[in-house]
Amino acid sequence: MMSNMKPTLITGIEKVSEMTASYEDASLWIDNARSAGKAFLIIGLDTFDFSNYPVPCSSADECLLKIATLRIAKMTEVEEIYDLNMDLELQLSENVAWHPPASRMSMRKKND
Repeated sequence: MMSNMKPTLITGIEKVSEMTASYEDASLWIDNARSAGKAFLIIGLDTFDFSNYPVPCSSADECLLKIATLRIAKMTEVEEIYDLNMDLELQLSENVAWHPPASRMSMRKKND
C-alpha cells in the first residue's frame, strides 16, 4: 500500500516508488486519451479509498496546471504521468511512469 512507499522528489512533485493502477487500467486510459487526441495522461490517486483515475491533458500547459491542481487538492496525489508522444510500452513497463512536460523555468534555463 501507499504507506510503505518512499516518495522521491522530482521537479518539485513527489513521485511514488510503485504505481497502484493496474497495467490494464493504465493501458485502457492511455488508449482512450490517445483516441481523443490528448498529449499527456496523469493518473491520479484518491488517498481516501486508494482508487485511481485518469486525467487526460491536451497540452503541456494544461498538464502542468492539472498537476499543480492535484497537488494542492486534499486526499489526492499525482501517481503517474504519461507522455502520449513517447514509447508507451516502455512507459508502461516502468515501475512508475514519470514523464511530465518540461516546465517553463527549466526551458528558460536551457535557453539562457
